[in-house]
Amino acid sequence: MQLTFSSLIAPKLPRPSDEGAGDAFAWQSREYLRKLLLGKAVNFTIEYTVEAIKRSFGSVVISDTGDHVQKLVAAEGWCRVKENSREGEMSPVHEELVMLSTAAQQDKRGVFQEPTPENGAFVAVDRQPDTKTVFEELKGKTTRALVDYVSGGASFRLILLEAGGENATSLPAVGFFLTGVACPRVNVRPAAAAPAAPAQAPGAKANGTSAAAAVMSNGGGVAQPEPYSREAKHFTEVRLLQRELDVVLEGLDRYGNLVGTMLHPKGNISVELLKNGFGRVADWSIGFTGTDAATAMRQAEATAKRQQLRIWRGWTPPTVTGKRRFDALVVEVQSGDTIFVCVPDGKGGEKEERVSLSSLRAPRLGNRRAGSPDEPWSVEAKEALRSRVIGRTVSVSIEYEREIKNAGTGDSQKRRFGTVLVGKGSRVKNVAAVLVSEGLAQVMRSGKENADERSAHFDSLVAAEESARQAKKGIHSGGLPSTAPIQDLTTDSRRAKGMEAELRRETRGFRARVEHVFNGGMFKIVIPREGLALMFRIGALRVPKPASAASSRAPEPLADEAKAYARKHLNQRDIEVVIAEMDRNGIAIGSLTVVGQGNAKSYAEGLLEEGLAKLDERYAEYNLTQAAVIPLRRAMESATEQKKGLHLLDAKAAEEEEKPPEAEEVTVGGTRALEIPSGTCLVRVADIADASKFSLHLDDRRGDLQEVNEMMEEFGTQQGLNPGPPMQVRRGQKCAALFDDGSGVQWYRAIVLAVIGGTDVRVHYVDYGNTDVIATNRLAPLELTYFAIPPCAVGARLALLRTPTLDNEFGSDAAYFLNEMVWNRVLECVFHTRTMGSEGVLEVSLSQPQPQEAGETKGKQEDEEDAAPKSVAEEMVKAGLATLTKSAESDSRNLLEAEGLYEKLREAQEAARRGRSGQWHLGDLPEDDD
Repeated sequence: MQLTFSSLIAPKLPRPSDEGAGDAFAWQSREYLRKLLLGKAVNFTIEYTVEAIKRSFGSVVISDTGDHVQKLVAAEGWCRVKENSREGEMSPVHEELVMLSTAAQQDKRGVFQEPTPENGAFVAVDRQPDTKTVFEELKGKTTRALVDYVSGGASFRLILLEAGGENATSLPAVGFFLTGVACPRVNVRPAAAAPAAPAQAPGAKANGTSAAAAVMSNGGGVAQPEPYSREAKHFTEVRLLQRELDVVLEGLDRYGNLVGTMLHPKGNISVELLKNGFGRVADWSIGFTGTDAATAMRQAEATAKRQQLRIWRGWTPPTVTGKRRFDALVVEVQSGDTIFVCVPDGKGGEKEERVSLSSLRAPRLGNRRAGSPDEPWSVEAKEALRSRVIGRTVSVSIEYEREIKNAGTGDSQKRRFGTVLVGKGSRVKNVAAVLVSEGLAQVMRSGKENADERSAHFDSLVAAEESARQAKKGIHSGGLPSTAPIQDLTTDSRRAKGMEAELRRETRGFRARVEHVFNGGMFKIVIPREGLALMFRIGALRVPKPASAASSRAPEPLADEAKAYARKHLNQRDIEVVIAEMDRNGIAIGSLTVVGQGNAKSYAEGLLEEGLAKLDERYAEYNLTQAAVIPLRRAMESATEQKKGLHLLDAKAAEEEEKPPEAEEVTVGGTRALEIPSGTCLVRVADIADASKFSLHLDDRRGDLQEVNEMMEEFGTQQGLNPGPPMQVRRGQKCAALFDDGSGVQWYRAIVLAVIGGTDVRVHYVDYGNTDVIATNRLAPLELTYFAIPPCAVGARLALLRTPTLDNEFGSDAAYFLNEMVWNRVLECVFHTRTMGSEGVLEVSLSQPQPQEAGETKGKQEDEEDAAPKSVAEEMVKAGLATLTKSAESDSRNLLEAEGLYEKLREAQEAARRGRSGQWHLGDLPEDDD
């Protein structure tokens, strides 16, 4: 209620619409009474009421002291006494008041002083000050203020008592909000006209219109209080209204309202409002205060939420599926605010999971297909995040989830948002805070409807963003980054081939990074120093290929596992690459090492050891040093022994596989049969399985091979080079099969050796002699007329010899030795058998012809042995890489055109034994090996 002192007249303060400062000493008069009574218990008496103005008049006595307030005011001269009052409208102590007032007038106290500028007789309250000027004057300073009016739980009108200096004659009345707190509003427009911005405090200027007027005039709706708004206002009023206290001005909103903190001796009103459920943390302003104060407010809000006090009644925390906290390896950085981590899949394996950083938005990378460019600083943001987390185990705390709608497909996908910490002990860092502090990301404020969807470290992010903004870093600099452009040659094979000589010239290699993984051995790499992006393949590895959406190709066995291994151990890592060559498709081929790996197992070793790749012996022999090849061979031998990965599949296929079809089986009725020539003929080696088995092309059948290739090329034109639907097959079936020899995928004649698991088959390519395990959708039916020409490849082995297989200690050495002697050469061949044995091969002798030098003639005195062709079998025996079989002597009698063969090979073997060459290095061979 409002009570007016009877028989007293106080000097009048000016109304907001009045000009000037009002009556002299009006401000001091009010201040005297405020300081005298505020916060004290009083007894009051209503002595009379004037109905015309609906006002009650009476007297007040301070409860504790018994002091009569009207007498005190009159004695100090801060009010004048009414001399002429109507009957019944006079104070019972009127005469005493007159005496006290007369004494004050004689002593010139209170309003009876002579009004002068020095005694502040005319102190005005400026209701529409320039708040920007006021803020610049008092920003960050502790200043005295009077709470003139409470419009809501966290909004006020303050009179700043120290603005303008000690002798100021005008005190600004400003709208004021508590930093970091938003309480329910008392006056809210109807929903259709609700304001998007925070409500203004009374008295502030907003384009010439007061906040109250703006609220009431929009659409003509009737203002309604929000739930708990009146309770929040009352909570603040009883503690702060008309109190004089210190405030710190910390910010200025766009409507001219000041934002700051109130310093009260008994506590922080902001924290108390939040703790009692009268308000929520306001993200738009909490950044104005310090991190410690913000943390205290967050904790107070959390307490009210847990207890479901007032505005939080019925509140439930955000729902998060799966584990909230876990450690995981980062395998990809998708952008400046999103990563992929490797987590357990619950089935004993691993899966990749996408995690976006909470309350963060990094500049968006463009989409080349959609034609959208990169946003400024997007590449730098991604690189900053990549350099800090890729390949490292991080701690992830999931804080909320959102359904993200795909604009293209309309489908929704659940995305998890959380905080990612990297490092250990005192070196732990919040990667989101690092990005924000470097100006490479901005903090996203949550709306009222999703206020709980924010980072647990939101306030430190806001503080870091403000520091970056003041330092004008990154996106706050107003400029563009000075990143060198990258030429992408992955889709331009001609330009890539043009760079081959320059790239090969750098024998020490280049510093690069893996940009994308296509399979376990094929990558897109970026070489920053050269400003290039290239396709790169590890030459020493033969890796299964994954599915291809473009060609509908099904994945080869273990292709997905090999790709997953590459993503986990190599994706986006810094590497050193050495480029040895470039194929016709512009794909660089070479070797790589991971930067910072030290003496740890190399990537290629790891892939081989897991059985997810095989060593390309031919490439390794010609392009790698022995020191580099040895650990790779050792890794593959380990996988073979343990039957891991591809080697397990090979072992299973071998169990199912019966003997290969004999050459005669590929002839069909009405076609000509394969003829094996007698005497010495010329051949070329088409394929080497190991030193004990290889395939030959007869030189005089080159026309047949050319005809078959042309026929299959025409078949490919009709069929297309892409795999079709899986084909129903049986063992021994003739068909067409896809194969890539490095020059591109082509169809070849083949025969099915074994069906593996219903989805894969082992096939024998009859015109080149090699075998492979492929998916059934890489087969196509082929009419028998395509097999009218006999197979162009003839299976063979060196007669009378036992050579070590690849799983033997000297198996690889024997295969390399054979390859060195026969590959890419025209050889002289003698077929000692005319029909295929149980293993589907013919017994042969091979020799290197001795070339005649130009202009050179042989004299009779020259040693005939020097002029004779060099026998491949004899050379392998001399090197200790092959031995005579136990039955060689008797077997030689059954061979065709083998006169003296056994004797020559026995002499070579004796020489190897005496010289302890190869397998003889420890002396005589064990009985089982002889």
